Amino acid sequence: MDGNYAVIGSPFHNGNTGRVHVMSRNGFGFWNVEAILLSNVPNFGDKFGYSVSISGNRLVVGAPEGNANFGYAVVFKKNNGTWSVENTIYPTNNYHLRMGHDVDLDGDKMLISAPYGNLSGGLNHGLVWSYTYTSPSVYSLGFLYPLNPTYIGNAFGHSITRSGDQIVVTAPFSDPGTMVNHDSVIVYKETATNNFERIQAFSGATYNCEFGYAVSIFGNVMVIGARKDDGTPLDDRGKAYIYELFPSGLWNNTSVITGRDVGGNYGQSVASSFISHMAASQYTNSLPTPGIDIIRKRTTIFSPYVNVTDPMATPGNERVNEVSISNNFFIIGIPEGISENGNAGGRVFFGKIQ
Repeated sequence: MDGNYAVIGSPFHNGNTGRVHVMSRNGFGFWNVEAILLSNVPNFGDKFGYSVSISGNRLVVGAPEGNANFGYAVVFKKNNGTWSVENTIYPTNNYHLRMGHDVDLDGDKMLISAPYGNLSGGLNHGLVWSYTYTSPSVYSLGFLYPLNPTYIGNAFGHSITRSGDQIVVTAPFSDPGTMVNHDSVIVYKETATNNFERIQAFSGATYNCEFGYAVSIFGNVMVIGARKDDGTPLDDRGKAYIYELFPSGLWNNTSVITGRDVGGNYGQSVASSFISHMAASQYTNSLPTPGIDIIRKRTTIFSPYVNVTDPMATPGNERVNEVSISNNFFIIGIPEGISENGNAGGRVFFGKIQ
């Protein structure tokens, strides 16, 4: 979501071929479909639209199960009112699986992850590609690697985000060999074009809490979801951790918000914007109010500002997958929800913070 535009992926459309809806908001505040985008190299099972990101007149779509499961991503650009393909991007070698699992676009900077790839053909050591557009359709390339490739299975690149020169990469799954969370969230600073310095790393409070399952950054605020973090053992309420960038150039954890529902997986999805931020539970036991919070800073700490109510929520169809926010507008993706006309196939909830 960026300003008056939102991008919605439908990766399971047409035998998992996938497609993407580009939505635009008019002057009356209503959202309308501006374009439906398909892959330029479509195949059944690609899951085109599994990840999406938009910034200005450019958007990127991930298809992590296309290209024989090596994955790919497609960049679209809007020219003269029409969205068209600008680039199709493939892995730089055959060792990186599921390229396009996550994508992030910030101006002329783009990140694409393959959390199940590695440099030597081993197991699940991830990789993140960094692209900088120097002119239309021309970009330079850099890489972000896990510091220690012996941490097997932690899915480096599961969630990626950037704001300015700050880049965050998560590896939320514990090492099954040692049963330890190793540097679940890693912060980098881009010191020159596609050159990165590892600044900080954070780990989850407990083994298997999935700290870093979701992450979002905007300016000097970062929200990290730990959807299996427990209030008491095995309750899977989940938590959202808020970090702030201090004048020292380091990030500090200043607030923690715990999900309300046992088994809710709070922190499944998070989002950040200028003043308001979001954290969502994957499941909820407190219908008709799903576990989705708009979060704001009050004096020195962040806390829920308002809980989002979905008037169409019913038991069994309120599995929230993604949230996004831009200024006072937000969007919630409910892939198993029923639409207003009664059709299955998911729904999208648009809202505005008053």
